[in-house]
Amino acid sequence: MVKLNNPRCSFKSPGPTSGALKAALYQHLLRVVAQVQDRPSAWTLLEMLKEPFSISAGRLHSRSSSICFARDDLDREMGYSAANAPLFIKTFVDACQRLQATTHGDLYWPDMELINEILHEHEPGYVIADDTIWVRGAGAVVPEPVAPSSLDERARELIYKTIADARRMLSTPGEERRAVAEMLWLLETFTTAFNGEEPGEELGKFFNKIIDALRLQQKDTPFDQTMGWMKNLHGYLSAPGGGGVRHGMNILKPKEIGPAEARLYVNLIMSYLDYLMAEYDRFAGT
Repeated sequence: MVKLNNPRCSFKSPGPTSGALKAALYQHLLRVVAQVQDRPSAWTLLEMLKEPFSISAGRLHSRSSSICFARDDLDREMGYSAANAPLFIKTFVDACQRLQATTHGDLYWPDMELINEILHEHEPGYVIADDTIWVRGAGAVVPEPVAPSSLDERARELIYKTIADARRMLSTPGEERRAVAEMLWLLETFTTAFNGEEPGEELGKFFNKIIDALRLQQKDTPFDQTMGWMKNLHGYLSAPGGGGVRHGMNILKPKEIGPAEARLYVNLIMSYLDYLMAEYDRFAGT
């Protein structure tokens, strides 16, 4: 199960999700159900998917009178649940994980990587990382990472100065994009430290090559999964069609990064840096 980084959202909605996100997630659930060849089993699965959305919307769940009505009723209950965007996303993820693990593990379900891609496309203010849904405008600030003790003083000063500069920009109107760019640069910069700690040949000089090499060395581990999430965030923020903070914006459809989004991205990068720095110390044996 995933958590909300602001539990208050369980009781007071920060706002509804977009109709596009709700429609996209509904279609993915229908694709899961379409994999079930037996009609009664497919109907049962629809009911099992429908129930958590009814509960999250504060409604009583009742069985539909036919499989066709069950499809329509799932759509309707998802619509009620979508009035609270973060709770709706949590309900979707929890339902998929629970049913995949307990009842229909032989079916292909949307994984976290795919869900984040859908969120990036339809609700860019929400991102799932470290089993937590980070919510637009939540106002939380992730504690500053502790620079690895095995790094020299100059490198540690660089880390702390960059973080301080990013936080100063984050609190300055109009400087939000620069704050995110500073943190993204620091994330890219710190990954190069692993070239000095990993055995064997040099991992590479650029972020994606270093991350891919690290994931390959620790395949199917929590580190591998976390690096995948981090790489997705980096790719989205770098792309002209995403955050546009590294390769420029799409000049025909420019997107501004507001204070809430900038705070979300800076906090996410900060949490990844904290994790990477702890792993670096582990690799270095300190």
